[in-house]
Amino acid sequence: MVEFTVPTSEREQMLDITSLVREAVNKSGVSDGVAFCHVPHTTAAITINEN
Repeated sequence: MVEFTVPTSEREQMLDITSLVREAVNKSGVSDGVAFCHVPHTTAAITINEN
């Protein structure tokens, strides 16, 4: 399991974490499967948007 912190500068903010997730997957050595992303906070969320 990989954990990382994403600092924010505003109360409401959208950040692109694609590079962080991609780097974690690449370092894991896994070549097939699903990356599970979880935010353990009641006021935070992860959304998938086309970039």
